[in-house]
Amino acid sequence: MGLNSLMGGGVPCDDNQFDLVVCTECIEHVLDEHIDVMLSELKRILKPNGIILFTTPNEEDMSINEVCCPECNTIFHRHGHVRIFSVDSLVNLMEEHKFKTVLCDGTDFAYIQRYLHCPSVLDLSIHQIGGRLKRWMLNITDKKEIDGNIFHTYISLNRKPNLFYVGTK
Repeated sequence: MGLNSLMGGGVPCDDNQFDLVVCTECIEHVLDEHIDVMLSELKRILKPNGIILFTTPNEEDMSINEVCCPECNTIFHRHGHVRIFSVDSLVNLMEEHKFKTVLCDGTDFAYIQRYLHCPSVLDLSIHQIGGRLKRWMLNITDKKEIDGNIFHTYISLNRKPNLFYVGTK
C-alpha cells in the first residue's frame, strides 16, 4: 500500500485489522500537513497491542543531498526527504500519537549487507526473517529470542545512519 492511499483521506482497511505495520524509509518523506493523518490511520488499522515498526535516516544532514532544479532554481532533497529524525524526535512524535515505544535506536543497515550471501552465518530469506521477527515480537523483552552475537554487534555499531522504531498500539 502506497503513501498516496494514506494521503487520500484514509487507508482502505478495517479498524484493528493488522498485527504488524511496517513502514520502511517513508516517514521522512511525509509533509507536515499529512503526518498526523498518516499516523492516525496507521494506529486505526493496527490491532490493540499490535506492533508498528519504522525505519528512517538517523539525524540526516539534509544539506548533503540538496540539489537545485535548473528550470526553477528550487532547492530540494535529492531523495525527497522533508524531515529529519533523531531517536528523541521519533519517540516524541510516536508517543504524541499515543503509541507505546518498545525500542528506538540507531544502527547501520549497510552493516548487514556483508551477510547477504553467507547463509551459514545469517539466513535473510523472507521465511527466516518472518519467523525471527514473529518470535522476536512475541517476546520482545526476552533477549534470548534474538540470535546471538551478530544482533548485539549490529545494534552496538558506532556509525548509526539509520533509525528503527518499534512500538505498540
